[in-house]
Amino acid sequence: MSALLLWLIPSLLQFATVILLLTIANAVWLEVGRILTRTTESGQGPMVSVLVPARNEQRGIAGCVQSLCTQSYANTEVIVLNDSSTDSTGEILERLSARYSNLRIVGGSPLPEGWGGKNWACRQLAQEACGDIMIFTDADTLHHPDTVSECVYDMTRSNLGFRTGVVGQQMITWGERISVPIMNWSVITFFPSWLLPSLGFGSLGAAHGQFMAFTRHAYAAVGGHEAVKGSVLDDIGLAARVQASGTRWAYRDLSRRVSCRMYTGFSEAWNGFGKNLFAVFEYRLLPYLFIWTYILAMCTVPLVCCFHPDPVMARQAFATAVILLAQFALVFGISGMPIGLAMLYPVHATIWWLLAMNSLVSAATGSAQWKGRQVAGGRLRIL
Repeated sequence: MSALLLWLIPSLLQFATVILLLTIANAVWLEVGRILTRTTESGQGPMVSVLVPARNEQRGIAGCVQSLCTQSYANTEVIVLNDSSTDSTGEILERLSARYSNLRIVGGSPLPEGWGGKNWACRQLAQEACGDIMIFTDADTLHHPDTVSECVYDMTRSNLGFRTGVVGQQMITWGERISVPIMNWSVITFFPSWLLPSLGFGSLGAAHGQFMAFTRHAYAAVGGHEAVKGSVLDDIGLAARVQASGTRWAYRDLSRRVSCRMYTGFSEAWNGFGKNLFAVFEYRLLPYLFIWTYILAMCTVPLVCCFHPDPVMARQAFATAVILLAQFALVFGISGMPIGLAMLYPVHATIWWLLAMNSLVSAATGSAQWKGRQVAGGRLRIL
């Protein structure tokens, strides 16, 4: 055991240092907290279609739609697709449509063979859209009044075909607080946002499905949602196609403009992450097990080894723990999440490892479900 620790602790210290530096670089590049100058309030720029798929979203659909229909950028249409909801989503949308002239409600068609539910809904929405810019956003999001205006300004001035980024996460219960940060932490920690948009490797795209903006040309060029119709990670799949196509794109800090309450508790988070964590790794078993177990070890073993009788090992372990605390605090700050939650990073890592193992089991057994629909998995690979 001592020989293993003599190798492991320096390795963890080096890795923790690297991810802290990477996170600092991301914080600088994402221009955290920066608010762009918005376009004219009259909305004389390109028409924007904001597209919202909604299935059993009675909890948050009213707030989402109201925040979108009252944008400062006037040249905006909001289209919501009611995807066979069985709760009061439809009634809420009908009431809202009578209040907002820029809101249009569309009824979803039956789900075809081989399509994921959200992908099919987004494809139907794209067919209804009239805008030169199409913004796909989730029904549980809330938007600052200048969200669309800022997006148009940024895409126009930077000549972007695709724009996405870090979305602020609302976390009310402790079940959410210990689970939901896994998403933003993973991206901000390991995704070099300053580098990858300039590279041509299609597999290195990244996106956040809670806010994705395309020019109409860029969306058509990558094949739209039909190109990723069976994927549980439509956002990452589309981003990879954007990257491979050579389209100019950007990953921004959107946390001060867009927020989302993904789940209402740990049970929802358990099921939600269960359907897609393993898919991020393309169902590759050994890399998946190694990475999540290494992250768990990095966040827990040094805390125990701070009390090791070997003073060198104890100092290295303490340094690792401090660096990780700083790294988690920085990620949480970038994401607009309570920085104090960083103190619980060993708990986060343990819960995330359990979420990852649940995703593996769900994929292997074909038991993953979301909103009453079976979620298709992929082919299990060893490497």
